[in-house]
Amino acid sequence: MIVIVATLIIWISKALQDASMASGVGFNSDAKYKSPREPVSNVYFYPYWLYHKLNGLKYVERFPFSATFLVMFTDFWHLAGFFRNAASVTILWYYTGWNWFAIYFIALIVFKVVYITFRKFS
Repeated sequence: MIVIVATLIIWISKALQDASMASGVGFNSDAKYKSPREPVSNVYFYPYWLYHKLNGLKYVERFPFSATFLVMFTDFWHLAGFFRNAASVTILWYYTGWNWFAIYFIALIVFKVVYITFRKFS
């Protein structure tokens, strides 16, 4: 039953993401940054500057971590994506019995490596 509900959540959240992207409502790629945009070069606090550089951010975030792991709170599209990812992790947890954090951490590393690899070579 858990897998069926998680699968439905994946389908529904993906449909909601597609609908919001097609209509332009609920998706704002700039919502995670301060308005007006402020370049990272204006940040003088070293840990915060390093955080921006390591994550490839060109502009200062609207609130701490709004362009990384709290991006789900910036617009509807990212919130629906969070539910899709949470449902995927739930299915993995159900079949493997692993710790939630371990599954999410491993998936995060794998997806980050794949993303960086394809971004560099495309």
